[in-house]
Amino acid sequence: MRHGHGILKFNQIEIYRGDWQADELSGQGKLKNFAVINKKKNQGGHSALTKWISYCGNFKGNRFEGEGTLTLQGNEKFLGKFICGMACGEGTLYR
Repeated sequence: MRHGHGILKFNQIEIYRGDWQADELSGQGKLKNFAVINKKKNQGGHSALTKWISYCGNFKGNRFEGEGTLTLQGNEKFLGKFICGMACGEGTLYR
């Protein structure tokens, strides 16, 4: 069971670096969208899975929770609050 600070890798690619609690992403961390990484390598994948590139901020129960920055395709970024993995309330979108 993962607990504390650590790194998650898949096929030698770092996907997550941050805090864990009871084997879940919980606390501060940065998560990269593996579908985006894999699509770049294989030029395939489903486009719906590649709308976001990375998230840096707070997690709770494997979801985006609290303040964070979501980087989207086209280098757009959303800075704001997240609840249950979704943007919620006020935030700022940078294009």
